Amino acid sequence: MRMVKTVLSGLAALAVSAGAPAADITYNFSTGAALDHGGTNDTNAATRAASQTIANSLASAFSSSTVSGSFVYDASSPLTNPGGALNGLADIYSGSSHSSFNALSGLVSGSSAGTFSFSDPRGFTLVGNDASPGACMPVPPATSCTPPLVDLFQFQAESTSASIGVHNIVPFTISVGGSNYTLFNARVFWQESLIAPIVPDFLTSNALLATPPSFSGRLSLDFVNAASPAGTQYFVFYDGTNVVAAVPEPQTGALLAAGMGLLGFIARRKKRPA
Repeated sequence: MRMVKTVLSGLAALAVSAGAPAADITYNFSTGAALDHGGTNDTNAATRAASQTIANSLASAFSSSTVSGSFVYDASSPLTNPGGALNGLADIYSGSSHSSFNALSGLVSGSSAGTFSFSDPRGFTLVGNDASPGACMPVPPATSCTPPLVDLFQFQAESTSASIGVHNIVPFTISVGGSNYTLFNARVFWQESLIAPIVPDFLTSNALLATPPSFSGRLSLDFVNAASPAGTQYFVFYDGTNVVAAVPEPQTGALLAAGMGLLGFIARRKKRPA
């Protein structure tokens, strides 16, 4: 009996170290090549064209590059900010001491501009069932229309303001057109879409999903001009972003298997006739 208790105690310790009973799960992600056009949050009619040109130049600098990395997702993280974003229709999960989205680490490789790394110890998850503005159909619409609201599930490293609050991201800076642009945020998101690639309605509430969506999403690397961090933001997009649970360390799996085998051996010995 003492041996059984010892083995069970060992297996319990291994399970905890492997993350079995814990809410935290490590995921790996990888993307397709960077899109050939970028995005911007500039809505000023007089300056938007110039901002879009900068966004496209940033995207060009990352041409042919892909991003890979990992993060930790805690599907049990409490809701901390109901109606926290997207016009009060989405919720934010960001625990005071331990958030839903942690330990982001990424590597940009394959671009002519070089290889870049970034990381962020703690972010948050935004969940919005019918909360994000979609697109009018057809695109562009023949007449003016109000875009429908669609589902959005997003892991976000930082707030959308580069100049407000405490930022933990470890960024990189890239020079384009004689100016320096610094990464201030990284987002992995899945959004319902009526245009190709079609993403169906995949949320029924604003609750956290047990696991990240299994279909491809999008990664956005968000930049600001290093000289004016409170200014216009520029986005470099990577589609074909896939997320998979990390495989446990081989030695951990082997130890667990050995422990289970030992328990089986003990059980068989106890069944033998005296």
